[in-house]
Amino acid sequence: MAADQGLVDSVANENTKIGAGAPSHYGASLMQAHASHLSRLNIIAENALQNALVVAQAATAAATRAFTELDTVEALGNTLVGQQGAKVAQSTPPETAKP
Repeated sequence: MAADQGLVDSVANENTKIGAGAPSHYGASLMQAHASHLSRLNIIAENALQNALVVAQAATAAATRAFTELDTVEALGNTLVGQQGAKVAQSTPPETAKP
């Protein structure tokens, strides 16, 4: 039994439409995939920047503490050096140092 010519023409017409619309459909799919990929990359970049800021803040706080402690140690050292200098000035030189 032969197919009706109208049916053959209708199927051929539909195939032509599908074939003609395919590049547009795949192009749109690629654009959507690209936009989704860029969105994921932006999220990753934002998270990396946030982590970098947290690390930088922690490093700044550590450096501030270190300099504060350094000032304290330096002040203590100056006090000790001053006390040692006062002690030396008050004492007589040892016998071995005399000419």
